[in-house]
Amino acid sequence: MTKLLDLTIAELNLHHTKPAAISISPDTTIKDALVLLKEKNILAFPLQSRSNVDKITSLVNVFDILLYGSDQIEKKGKLDLTRPVDEVLSLDDDRESYLMQVFDYRDTLREVMNVFKTGHHHRAWISDAMNVLPSCIMTQSDIIRYTYAHPDFQVGCDKQADLITLGLVPDARPIHSITINATAVQGFQTMRQQNVLALPILGKHNEIISTLSASDLRGLTEEKFGSFNQPVMDFLGSTAKVPVTCTGADSLQSVIDKIIAKHVHRVWVVDGDNKVIGVVSLSDVISALAGK
Repeated sequence: MTKLLDLTIAELNLHHTKPAAISISPDTTIKDALVLLKEKNILAFPLQSRSNVDKITSLVNVFDILLYGSDQIEKKGKLDLTRPVDEVLSLDDDRESYLMQVFDYRDTLREVMNVFKTGHHHRAWISDAMNVLPSCIMTQSDIIRYTYAHPDFQVGCDKQADLITLGLVPDARPIHSITINATAVQGFQTMRQQNVLALPILGKHNEIISTLSASDLRGLTEEKFGSFNQPVMDFLGSTAKVPVTCTGADSLQSVIDKIIAKHVHRVWVVDGDNKVIGVVSLSDVISALAGK
């Protein structure tokens, strides 16, 4: 049986299923970058080197832009989106903005998954040293979807084992959250402070009622910046989703099934009172599939 880890990136056929990757100049204005993100319906794009447009140096995502704009409004009382987009990059070198990974189509999934499972990297730039295949962006979701569609490849764990057996529950990490009384910007600021990409939103009995995540910023425009001071559920409005949850007794395969069916990046682990006791992220799934 072929090991999933031994496949090359090219064997996933991403060059057929994904659009060619785009990158932008660091001199692009923040406003133009927002327009591009909205037009392409994407959350992030790679940033070109100032000295070599063919070299990728970092990653700018809509979350970076939101936090930059919020800080500007708080400190200066106004929003200036005419500045170069590279100014939004965080000074925290542990954020993904500074950690753009580059792989070749001939590299194996072992190399990619060993990077993705750390939780610091959620996407990578895939290029072709032979200049035959177009560059593309590979995400953690691409690996999960491929694994789901090709269940016969050998992986590093028993996918039918429950989360407790696999060591994914109890969760040793603190679970950060916000309540329905918090504003959206408070939630996003908490995400930045805790270096996470999503938070469970808790009701009056500390039960999970929804999720705030970086993907909720898809389609961000200059006009929307004022809405972030609304209570988080008002900000989400009709886009608020019923949280996707599981228990420690559920199998990894059932969690993967939910990730695919609901198009989410994490599944919250809850107890009998629907209180969050952990989370299974795409990084966790990839770590298990890689054999930790």
